[in-house]
Amino acid sequence: MDLSMDLRLYTERLTLIACPPRVAAAAYGGRRQIETLVGARVAEDWLDSDGRALLSYYSRQIDADPTMLGWGLWLIQHTAERIVFGSAGFKGKPDADGMIEIGYGISATYRRQGYTFEAARALVDWAFQQPGVKRLTAECLPNNAGSARILEKLGMARTGIDGGYIKWLLVP
Repeated sequence: MDLSMDLRLYTERLTLIACPPRVAAAAYGGRRQIETLVGARVAEDWLDSDGRALLSYYSRQIDADPTMLGWGLWLIQHTAERIVFGSAGFKGKPDADGMIEIGYGISATYRRQGYTFEAARALVDWAFQQPGVKRLTAECLPNNAGSARILEKLGMARTGIDGGYIKWLLVP
């Protein structure tokens, strides 16, 4: 499948691909099917049961509303290695107040190398260039120091704790 017409962002080391509907729909079709659709290898430890469930959930979202492309899941691909090792993205389109929420998750093999921050930075920059986006939120568990550090580096401020999660906010 030619994904060249899909929405992509490029950073120094990464290619971020707004997850195409056919890729999301292949969540339970096997890693090889997804690799064929994306044109890159897929890290085994990213496409575990949680990764497949996330793709499946996103598939239902994008089927219901094709304009969700860009406001949902983005695949994180290491450009030089041609391997998809994680995802990042938003939990929907901006609400009436212009707020969106970001989330991310990557293969353990690729952690602590700055990739998650690099991907999140590109997505935050993209989001604030879109009409109607005024605020960005996030959440992380109190014991997830790595995620908290990423959110701090993005310039986000802690706003409190709700439901066991630390809440974060960025207003440019």
